[in-house]
Amino acid sequence: MSFPIHCELVATRRSGRAPTRVEGLEIVRMARGHAVWAVDGEPVEVKEHDVIFVLPGQVFGGIESSESVPVRAERILVKLAAKRGKGYGAALGEALGMTETHATRIWRTLESAKTQKVNLGLDGLRLCGEVVRQASQKGWLAQTYISACVFKLLCHLCLGLEGKVTRESSPADSEQRVAAFLQELEARSAEPWTLETMAQESGLKRSRFGTICRQLTGENPITFLSRLRVRASRRLLRETTLSVTDIAMECGFSSSQYFSKIFRRYQGHEPTHFRHLVEEVRKGRGIHYLKSDTARTAAYAEEEVGIGDFLVQCRITLDQLGGTAASLELGVDRFGFDGRQGYLFCEGDTFGPAQFFAPTHKFIREGESFFCTVERKGSQITFSINGHLVATIADDPSRKVGLVGLRPLRNGISIHSFQVAGREVALKSVDLA
Repeated sequence: MSFPIHCELVATRRSGRAPTRVEGLEIVRMARGHAVWAVDGEPVEVKEHDVIFVLPGQVFGGIESSESVPVRAERILVKLAAKRGKGYGAALGEALGMTETHATRIWRTLESAKTQKVNLGLDGLRLCGEVVRQASQKGWLAQTYISACVFKLLCHLCLGLEGKVTRESSPADSEQRVAAFLQELEARSAEPWTLETMAQESGLKRSRFGTICRQLTGENPITFLSRLRVRASRRLLRETTLSVTDIAMECGFSSSQYFSKIFRRYQGHEPTHFRHLVEEVRKGRGIHYLKSDTARTAAYAEEEVGIGDFLVQCRITLDQLGGTAASLELGVDRFGFDGRQGYLFCEGDTFGPAQFFAPTHKFIREGESFFCTVERKGSQITFSINGHLVATIADDPSRKVGLVGLRPLRNGISIHSFQVAGREVALKSVDLA
């Protein structure tokens, strides 16, 4: 049995499909623009953010608009086939996995409504967009999620028909318009956008568009666009063999040099290093070299360190010393090899604010490998480098440590070996998604 829910984003400037008899329950939200639709030959004027529903057997179609701004509408169709002896309420329940009782009550509310244009409120409008966005996802879990969203959307329809949703709960037109544009932007991020063209697409002035974008995303429009392009480039670096230059062009960057600059700003390293990390993990060897200018890049062992005694050992080489903060990660804490003013340190949720120990140069030399050991015995954790004790910290042996790994900051780390409880383990980056 095929999935009964079908969604699409309709974009047109003047006219849409010819009037067609609906084969199920259709819900349409005007995402942008102003149009006149027809239901059984009767015109229905629909403005931005209005929602209408059409019942099985009704004739629906004819999007007409005299505006220069293209019409965009989100269309959701739940295919229904009333079986002998049962009505559309039972068919709706079967299509969405609802109880027949609930589905029948919803159906009676829709069927007895005096209007087919409904005010959904902010939450209902967001549900329309969520259903359409998720429509391309495959698999039973995605279909279950979409069905649940449609069920919830129908509840909002019924609340709207009963007058229990006020217009004040809907977002301002300009905010909703920007939100809809930003939702579409990820799929269109490679287009040659400027602040001016993004504002025009949303029907707003540049300053107003920028203000709303910052309110919704926490970033200015160009920064948000760059983040979307970097996200797209990560997928191509993972899944294709395209050159860095080709990926830069594919994702909307003006040059490979600019692409590398922006990628490094967000990822902390070059696109080529990201692809190298992906290949290391894909081949099952784990990561042997890690570098980053930011603190977001890290590589962790595949197994967690639990409660009680533990032993973590690694042999590594740091590319640089001075002004860096490469560290051994211990769940929510870390042991740093080169902190402020060139001192070994520890810090974290458990260890508390940074505690500084001996100068780094007494134990580590730039470009030379060293052996680091972190061990918890009873209620103490000890840190050693090349067999020399660096620090001892009190700890709760019943505390679960969690994941352990390595994190570079403005540095590169060559990983020669990494062991947990005497077993060699592979490190996998958490920053490859």
